[in-house]
Amino acid sequence: MELWSVDQFRLFQETHKKLNVILLTAPWENIIAASPTPDAALTNITDILNQSACTCIPFRILESKKSTSVDDKPWINLNLKKMIHKRRRLFAKWRRTQCRHHRLTYNRLRNKIQRYIKDRKNQYNQFVLSKLDSLSASRPNFWKTVKYLVGKRSYSNATLVRGDTLYYNMK
Repeated sequence: MELWSVDQFRLFQETHKKLNVILLTAPWENIIAASPTPDAALTNITDILNQSACTCIPFRILESKKSTSVDDKPWINLNLKKMIHKRRRLFAKWRRTQCRHHRLTYNRLRNKIQRYIKDRKNQYNQFVLSKLDSLSASRPNFWKTVKYLVGKRSYSNATLVRGDTLYYNMK
């Protein structure tokens, strides 16, 4: 149970009072009588409830998280991050409940994620090998790419660039 601060509670009380006044003063009989069908009456009532909620209930805009970070490995994508987040929640749930079912579910997802990471790494490595084979004729680009992959130097004009799709972006 979350404890509210005094300011949060006062804001809740004010919002509740405003919403109560709007809903009590709405001409419900007129709305229902003016509607030709029950579906139209339901639509009108829903519109009034939505408008009153929008005017009384405070909301905030949340910024969406970036899909991937600059520090992520090239084989990490948004789908993998979602799976890892779900795995962490399952692990926490298992620790809370000590239920065998939650442990088995966590183990299945953990193994699935490990297989997915292994597959993505293999696909990336195959891509890198094919790219290096095609660059072998051009020695400067070849060594720039190798140094970029090893992490010795960060060249902005390296041939391989991290991408979130199966087919990695190239310059």
